[in-house]
Amino acid sequence: MNLSDRLVLLLIVAGISIIILGVALTIPEIQQTSTAGGALIFIGPIPIFLGWGASAEITLLLIVLMLILTVMGLILFRSSRRSSS
Repeated sequence: MNLSDRLVLLLIVAGISIIILGVALTIPEIQQTSTAGGALIFIGPIPIFLGWGASAEITLLLIVLMLILTVMGLILFRSSRRSSS
């Protein structure tokens, strides 16, 4: 395992740890107050949508819209790279 592989693994572990820590710190806040929010988590190619609070439907709709726009952007970026090569 070379240095770049170790760095990639370290960044992945650090990212997952930060996500878990953020969720753990947010859970007590959600239970005590009336907040609203949403999250999108990618596990491989599978997106998981989470939403809570009064405006969860709107938040989830915006997350789905952002996902669609991101995928469209990636497809357009790939097609433009292929046509320019």
